[in-house]
Amino acid sequence: VAWQCLYQISNVYLQLLIGLDDARGYGVVATLGHLAAAALCLSLVGRFGLLGIGISFVVGALITALLTRMRLRSRHGLSIPPIVAVLAVYSMAGLCLVAAVGHWTHEATLVGSGARALTALAFVTGLWFLLPRALRSELSSGMAAWGRARLR
Repeated sequence: VAWQCLYQISNVYLQLLIGLDDARGYGVVATLGHLAAAALCLSLVGRFGLLGIGISFVVGALITALLTRMRLRSRHGLSIPPIVAVLAVYSMAGLCLVAAVGHWTHEATLVGSGARALTALAFVTGLWFLLPRALRSELSSGMAAWGRARLR
């Protein structure tokens, strides 16, 4: 799940290379990221088992993100906003928190359900304050309009 989260974020910017008619850059970056993950799998799976595969995929996604950032900056003069890294770290921290809550509590209990609900509420609240003000305003307006439509 951690790999998928990071790869989704890095892949958005990787797709931007295609939109900028930089298919060669896309191919090189994607290939290098996947080759790095495969090479790490070969070296880590014997020692760590399935966890080694997960670690390899996460590192491959991070390499893809770094190479994409470098390609966008050097070839196209574009940069990925710093908030993207903040949101990626926040997402990974949220995944770790959910895993910890799942490990410490049983799902089918009042305590487990309450812990999961509080974890979700804390995550969404924190995420809300990380979003740009304009986006928060737009989301608030949309939710208010949706609520008014439901009340009619």
